[in-house]
Amino acid sequence: MFNKAMIAIDFRTVSFPLLKCVRGLKELGIKNFHIIRSIEHTKIPGINIGAIKTFFQEELDRQKDFLNTRGFNVDADILVGMACKEINSLAIENNCELMVFGSHGHTRISELLIGNITCDTVYNQVMPILLVKISPHYQKKSFISKDKYEFLNHVVFPTDFSKNADFAALFLKSLISKGPKKVTLLHIQNKTTISPHLSHRLEEFNKTDKLRLEELKEVIQKPDVNINIEILYGHPVKEIVRFSKANQASLIIMGSQGRGFLQEVFLGSVSQNVARCSDVPIMLVPAPERKIAKNSP
Repeated sequence: MFNKAMIAIDFRTVSFPLLKCVRGLKELGIKNFHIIRSIEHTKIPGINIGAIKTFFQEELDRQKDFLNTRGFNVDADILVGMACKEINSLAIENNCELMVFGSHGHTRISELLIGNITCDTVYNQVMPILLVKISPHYQKKSFISKDKYEFLNHVVFPTDFSKNADFAALFLKSLISKGPKKVTLLHIQNKTTISPHLSHRLEEFNKTDKLRLEELKEVIQKPDVNINIEILYGHPVKEIVRFSKANQASLIIMGSQGRGFLQEVFLGSVSQNVARCSDVPIMLVPAPERKIAKNSP
């Protein structure tokens, strides 16, 4: 599925459970990691950015050595004032296939990402991005004490049957080869577009979309993997967040661009808002045309 992942950390995500994350990602087949620590550049007089960089490099090297001695292949870098496009380029240059960011969530999408990386990271993403919520201090101790993220316990795949959702389904199919305990294929009948003028056709829509989900299930089905189908009615973001929480989802996989792209640019996409509102880790998969070659300018 993925061979190498870049994990980005900055001063806002110093509590990011790095070891727990890489142990969980190992179950997805990832053993190679490139960890970056971002330091926002400052022009305040008296601030020695070189000394700060040295201090954080020593700490990062300790984390790197700790992970290497536990069977992971880890590179690590300190970045000062890196922009979104430069981080994308760095990930590509280092043959990364997944970018991982810590998130406190329940904020604007620009605040979901580390340091000075704004919403442009999502709009300009060139590879899948995994947003992992950092456990708040009031989180249950039983959750904090777990030694890894159980990404494969219950994978939820919301789809609007768009081109990007179909592309994201390819990643879902690869992930199913890793043996998740449970997978749910989820479609939300959008109340905003159906009610009231198309309400009388809801049963027809449900029947059509159930067939679509069953076709997808047939394509991705593997022995010993429990795949369920769910069709709900309501507002997509609210229903996806509610369903994921109620059914103890461990990972959400979504295309980062749905059918209404222009509307999403101004209002925020369903996937971005799910990432903002849900406590479940979410993998955002870009549209195929957003991918760029390693040697692209």
